[in-house]
Amino acid sequence: MPTTTVRVPTRVEGPSLAAVTLWRMLLAGCGWLGVGMGLLDDGRVQWANLAYFTQVSTLAVALTATGSLLAPLVLGGALETRWGVARGAATTYATVTLVVYALLLGGDYSQPVSLLTHVVVPCLAALDWLLVGRNQLLAWWWPLAWLAVPVLYLVTYVAGGEALYPFLDPASPGFADYVLYLSVGFLAVGYGWWGVGRLRALRWPPQTVPAAEALTGRPRPRTRRS
Repeated sequence: MPTTTVRVPTRVEGPSLAAVTLWRMLLAGCGWLGVGMGLLDDGRVQWANLAYFTQVSTLAVALTATGSLLAPLVLGGALETRWGVARGAATTYATVTLVVYALLLGGDYSQPVSLLTHVVVPCLAALDWLLVGRNQLLAWWWPLAWLAVPVLYLVTYVAGGEALYPFLDPASPGFADYVLYLSVGFLAVGYGWWGVGRLRALRWPPQTVPAAEALTGRPRPRTRRS
């Protein structure tokens, strides 16, 4: 009779756990630094700057990196558990930020905060998805679900009544076209990273155990064949 298996969190310890922890500290630190620098204007905190999608994507990376950083420490070495969904979303948002800023907003990286949030954080998030963890194997529909944040952002953006981006002016005749282009872009990037996750799973498949072991926490008794 075939044995039913379930996926379990990947466990790391020793040097591997230390390396992952240091890497995630770097990623989370850059993310939070980017959020903090992005909020400062003339030495004052400007909460209105959170209206920019750069801040949204950087905050998403900071939060998911922090969660992934703490997971092995809280769960005794269990690496990331279900954080793959959040990591994929954050990586998608950061990648779109990198591309849009370079192609549609002139790509001015002369200021440290611009370089950090538009290049460094997106690249680190991409490397994290490419190289770290085994929770990138996701259902096909998750990239569609990741559109929820951009859609919510668009709703609040239009409701705000201010064109923060010259190409995304609700009063402009080309507004709907750019919304369509960005939607396709988010889906393309999301499914691109989703595909990378599927390919990684072929090389580093998630750990599985028999369902009986997952429920009891003990190895399943094996019977001898006579």
